[in-house]
Amino acid sequence: MNHESSSRALNRGSSNEAGNTLPNGSKHWAIVQGWIPLIGDETVSLLNVSGQEAHVEITVYYSHRDPAGPYRLTVPEGRTEHVHLNCLTDPELIPRATNYSSTIESDVPIVVQHAKAFQTGHYRGEDHFLSHHEPE
Repeated sequence: MNHESSSRALNRGSSNEAGNTLPNGSKHWAIVQGWIPLIGDETVSLLNVSGQEAHVEITVYYSHRDPAGPYRLTVPEGRTEHVHLNCLTDPELIPRATNYSSTIESDVPIVVQHAKAFQTGHYRGEDHFLSHHEPE
């Protein structure tokens, strides 16, 4: 199944009737504000609308030590994965209560979303989406 037919097959209902299409995605993503709380988790969502299986690598960067990774994941064609970053163990756990940034690389275009609620005076607990992709 090619990308165009995959997008049509996934894009059903009112959005299809309105003529909307799914995003094409990117192969390169960066999350610049990572923080896993002492209690709870942090999630990144990966959406694969490429028409083929996505092989994804996440590398984590710290201010005080060498990077960790890559953490390797597979996202099947036409699927989404909600990755709990605090549950990644290979090659090592990402430490809690530690600032980090990460890059996400895929062999096919995917869409990445990293939702984070901040409890600060600037954000007042609103959700802010921190993913950024490099244009192809």
